[in-house]
Amino acid sequence: MAVHYRIRRMRREDVEVAVEWAYEEGWNPGLYDAGVFYQTDPSGFWAGTIDGEIISTMSGVRYDPGYGFLGFFITHPDYRGRGYGSRLWETVHEQMETDVLGLDGAPAQQAFYKRAGYRPSHRNIRHEGVSEHFSDLDPHIVNVTHIPFDRLDMYDRRRFGARRTRFLRGWISRPGTHALTCFKDGDVCGYGVVRPCREGFKIGPLFADSEPVAEMLYRALVTRVHPDEPVFLDIPEPNPAAFRLADRHRMKPVFETVRMYRNGTLEAPLNNWFGVTSFELG
Repeated sequence: MAVHYRIRRMRREDVEVAVEWAYEEGWNPGLYDAGVFYQTDPSGFWAGTIDGEIISTMSGVRYDPGYGFLGFFITHPDYRGRGYGSRLWETVHEQMETDVLGLDGAPAQQAFYKRAGYRPSHRNIRHEGVSEHFSDLDPHIVNVTHIPFDRLDMYDRRRFGARRTRFLRGWISRPGTHALTCFKDGDVCGYGVVRPCREGFKIGPLFADSEPVAEMLYRALVTRVHPDEPVFLDIPEPNPAAFRLADRHRMKPVFETVRMYRNGTLEAPLNNWFGVTSFELG
């Protein structure tokens, strides 16, 4: 009997399937990521199904007309090697009209992505540490709710390289999440977010204008985490100051991805990236 493989857009509840599969693949997503991801671009999540059962997933999220990001490209292990993932890949690319597309891929998949026109930019290396408590926190580190949202949004746009206002509103306001900014002399000079994940807590993004600001933010963020919890930070390889921060806090590399782009690159100041926002959405 012929197998009918159908590709459709995901519903909100379907994204939970993709997040669960990402966890099983070792990506350790956040507990409340699915809702924020979906609200960023409800038309950007796709599923391949057989008899109504999801067997493959992929996202192609548009942040703005110039930039989109691919993630959750997973086929259930029982259906791999049959071309289902490739068909979903082709469908999503046909729908994406942005000038530049980015993704964070497992190193083993680089050859596949290169054949599709993607070029490696840099490695992102996940580091794991343990939460600490600091009593001497800098008074310039405050909750992001203490400053106008548009100031944070503008800072994020300059540091991330694309506008993602809808995503940012959700990302900083989920249950169990702490979002802090360094606000000096009326200017934002950095901000960071720590959120609960399937395992421990993950910091991302951690954007800062300097290494001392990143250090102050890191200390404030981990202080808000339960004692002795695992803490993860995804560091872009081109930023040596971020590795120094990780070394100071005895963090160890545990996982890595390769950031790749097609049709250009994201113009982002990686020297200000001390922690990637998310491997799934960039």
